[in-house]
Amino acid sequence: MKISLLTFVVLFFTKILFGQLNTSYLIDASLNSEKKIIEINQKIEIQNKNKKIIDTIFFNDWSNSYSDYKTPLAQKFAEEFDRSFFLSSDKSKGKTDIKFFKIDGDLIDWNRLNDKKDIIYIVLKKPLKSIDSISLSIKYSINIPDSKFTGIGYSDDYIYIQDFIVSLSPIIGNEWLIQSNLDLNDNSLKISKYFIKWKYPKEFDLKSSINSFSKDQLNSETYNKDSKISYYKSKHERSPKFLFTKENRIKNFKIKNINIKTDLFNKNPDLAQTKINKIYQYITKNLGLFSKKDSYLITSYDYEIRPFFSFNNFPEFLNPFNQEFIQEIKFLKIFTQEYVNSQFQNFNFRQNNWLSEGLTIYLIIKYIENNYPDQKLYGKLSNIPLIRNYSISKLDFNQRFMINSELMVRRNLHQPASISKDNLTRYNDRIATPYQVGVFLRYIENYIGKEAFQNILIKINNIKNLEDFKSLLETQMSKIDSENFTQYLKSIHTLDIKIIDVTNSSQKISVITNQKSKQVIPYEVALIKDNKIIDSRWISNNFNTETTFTKNNAEYIAINPNYGLPETNKINNWRYLNSKLLNKPLSIRFFKDSEDPTKNQLLIGPKSFYSLYDGVSFGANFNNKTIGHKPFNFNIQPIFSNLENTIIGSVMTEYRNYNDSRSNYLTRFSLFASSYHYATNSLYKIAVPSIGFYFRPLDLRSNLRHSLVFSWYSVQRESNLLNGTPPNYSLGEIKYKFSNKGSVKFFTAENSIEIAKDFKKIILEIQYRKLFKSGRLFSARLFSGSFVNNRLTSNDYFNFNLNRPNDYLFEYSYLGRSETEGIFSQQFILNEGAFKSRISDSSANYWLLSYNFSMGIWKWFEGYFDFSLLRNSNQNSKSFYDYGFRLNFIPDYLELYFPIGSNEENSLNSKRYFSKIMFVFSLNPKDISTFFTRRWF
Repeated sequence: MKISLLTFVVLFFTKILFGQLNTSYLIDASLNSEKKIIEINQKIEIQNKNKKIIDTIFFNDWSNSYSDYKTPLAQKFAEEFDRSFFLSSDKSKGKTDIKFFKIDGDLIDWNRLNDKKDIIYIVLKKPLKSIDSISLSIKYSINIPDSKFTGIGYSDDYIYIQDFIVSLSPIIGNEWLIQSNLDLNDNSLKISKYFIKWKYPKEFDLKSSINSFSKDQLNSETYNKDSKISYYKSKHERSPKFLFTKENRIKNFKIKNINIKTDLFNKNPDLAQTKINKIYQYITKNLGLFSKKDSYLITSYDYEIRPFFSFNNFPEFLNPFNQEFIQEIKFLKIFTQEYVNSQFQNFNFRQNNWLSEGLTIYLIIKYIENNYPDQKLYGKLSNIPLIRNYSISKLDFNQRFMINSELMVRRNLHQPASISKDNLTRYNDRIATPYQVGVFLRYIENYIGKEAFQNILIKINNIKNLEDFKSLLETQMSKIDSENFTQYLKSIHTLDIKIIDVTNSSQKISVITNQKSKQVIPYEVALIKDNKIIDSRWISNNFNTETTFTKNNAEYIAINPNYGLPETNKINNWRYLNSKLLNKPLSIRFFKDSEDPTKNQLLIGPKSFYSLYDGVSFGANFNNKTIGHKPFNFNIQPIFSNLENTIIGSVMTEYRNYNDSRSNYLTRFSLFASSYHYATNSLYKIAVPSIGFYFRPLDLRSNLRHSLVFSWYSVQRESNLLNGTPPNYSLGEIKYKFSNKGSVKFFTAENSIEIAKDFKKIILEIQYRKLFKSGRLFSARLFSGSFVNNRLTSNDYFNFNLNRPNDYLFEYSYLGRSETEGIFSQQFILNEGAFKSRISDSSANYWLLSYNFSMGIWKWFEGYFDFSLLRNSNQNSKSFYDYGFRLNFIPDYLELYFPIGSNEENSLNSKRYFSKIMFVFSLNPKDISTFFTRRWF
């Protein structure tokens, strides 16, 4: 029997005004795929179920978060060194064009918040009393953004949209929740009813996270031959997703009354229903069936937006996991997240992401434990003979969660798990914090037992905040433990539990343990034999605690051997009982390996090096740098010089002392020594002990950093051609650096004092960069250096220079540091005067002041201009300038400079012009890795 569209809508919405939900959406949407525009006519039915009167209503308009470079979303991109949004065209951005707002048919004024352009508010002419209802009509259009920014938007062969409509901002705790889109996948909209009509081009197939229904239920519609019309409805949806594709790869699976649409099993469709049933039953068994959501869209597009870190980084032909397992785990991750989110109502996902995302990871950990207990971290690669005996090959799949959360703890880059999601760094948001909480929940389960933890799980959907979680924990453990576990989530917790001493007699084993932590975290001390626990005790205090075991032929005594928490150091968690010489057996491995707390590890790897004077040279790297940072590291690199037939290389030792909740987050002690050739048959040796104090704000999303470093340089040089300069010298350096580096605004200031026997220097260097809306990059630099006294005026080795300075501290990675002609002399490293043209008489033994400017012209193509003043003793000051073009492919890493002219010459008229082109090229692995990881950390 057919019913009219009007009748259907009336029946659909009638329950809204008298039922449990207070928001309903009636949407008529039309997609223009060529113009990337959606035209929308929308009605929102709102009933005030709060006791207080409402006079202002707020709406999320997250589609408008892509409108320009001043929105909170754009600023977040800038903080994370993502320039793609700023360099994109206006067409690839998105926006919302509001035509009108009406209430009960009457026009009403609307506005956007000044600092949040994706939040709209209206002031009601007639305040909305408790139980009263209003009907709003909105007409607007949406420009769909390019999906390259966040994964949401249009691409060549699909359009994927979520959180796209103008929707009522939620009220939680009688307060409006005003949250901008920050690409955090954390929309806290209230679960509502939706009725949506879509009109779209016929070449597209449309799938949604809510159910469609047949047009046969309605009176016949008029169809355009170039369009399709589809209808969707849901009574329990937070924010529907829609996927338009030209090739339909989405399959529909049904479990009871639940529709699950996915493309993640396309490579193995025969097993899809079985796998989906298994995952669904597992999740509902552990969390219950509180959610009334009856439709899910679980796609590869969702997975690519939030993938498992390091899980799918292999090309398909080298992937260590079989396709069946990959598909299952991808589906498990996305479906578990969707199901967990659907359990919570009136929930602030941005503030309480620790719970929703941590619970997701816990369920994944348990699923893998139950179904794939033998799965290794690197799958089939663990069986390769070359690495079979390495520690990394023996790690279980679930160890990825511990390793990736511990990575941030050991670099003191972790943040309190319970802080708002918008205050987390990118790595903590997407990886470390969810993994840490997932591991934490598994730890609690191991502590209180499965049955007690299950009692927590079945009530976890009632939690609204951390205090609720604490109250729930108190039902299954002591009040003291629940307080400490809750405080663990609220603090920056650099936990270190360690074995202090072991007494091993013929009858018993006594162990003294301790923990460095802000709260008392219960921990397990166990005897281990054949990799199994044969006896254990739980300890619940911070002080030196003696625990006694009956002698039982144990091989090791260990802290938290099976289920632990992220710690700054786990080497001190294990002690070998069968040796009096070493506290652990020695393990020597070639190449890198994971940390093995049961061994003393020495890693040996190949080392290659290139310079003009040593040629392509090879050697070895002896170190203790396993995967995962340690407080103490050493690195010894002997290399055989291919051209000089002698041993060169370097030694580096460092100790890092991290501080919790202090601006001085790191104190670093180091000793660096190296010996390489700086010219043919000319060896230098340098030793540099230093102590550095590093500072930052408590907000780790800020790029603001300070450092104060004290160093002593001792240099010895071998050569018969030193031209009167001292062959050996020493100096002390005090260097202070301030930086605030972003992709849109970049600022650094560095001030240093150098004190040597024959001279003293004061140096100031300031750099500033600004990325404009047009995509042009402006750069400015100031260098100011002055001798306080200088007894070496007869030679210029320690002088300031406009061109390539002598680098007497051997700080810069010159490929041919002593070259004055040829390609190696054209390497440019930004320092001192930083002129790109060769200037005669460019040395200064009194003071040097230099300005360097560049401005983008088109993409990487920039113009530059340098101006400098310098003065030598007993002479008047002189001025210099040069100018030209720069190809700035990757700032500081890959650049080319093309001089045009200077105060001395017109470079373009030179017959040897190519010899004047300067280049920047970084081969330093640390610099390169920093470039690729700075967005995450």
